[in-house]
Amino acid sequence: MKSRYVIFYDETSINYWEGIKSKTWTDHSVVMPYQTVKTKNATIYGAIGGYQHRSGNGVKFRPFFMVANKTNSKNTVAFLELILRDAPVPASKIVLVADNHSAHLSNIVQAFC
Repeated sequence: MKSRYVIFYDETSINYWEGIKSKTWTDHSVVMPYQTVKTKNATIYGAIGGYQHRSGNGVKFRPFFMVANKTNSKNTVAFLELILRDAPVPASKIVLVADNHSAHLSNIVQAFC
């Protein structure tokens, strides 16, 4: 069986007027910059990847983040490009897992994948 690097990704939209919670689902060593201006909306893309080493040394996880002005196909592709650039394995070994958001299923994103 070939080893694969599985990456789960999703996004959430926020309004800065509502405030931002200080907790995330990643460790505290990851710093995610964001605007403090309370007049705008934003989309925060996030992903985490895990890799099972053949030697049985456990799973290594790597978080990915990106802040965008909105959720759309263009920003989704930009986030996927960031993942491919920073992933510790070649693109051919990556399996992406996402929900059925329209930005994930668009022709632009499908052509990229």
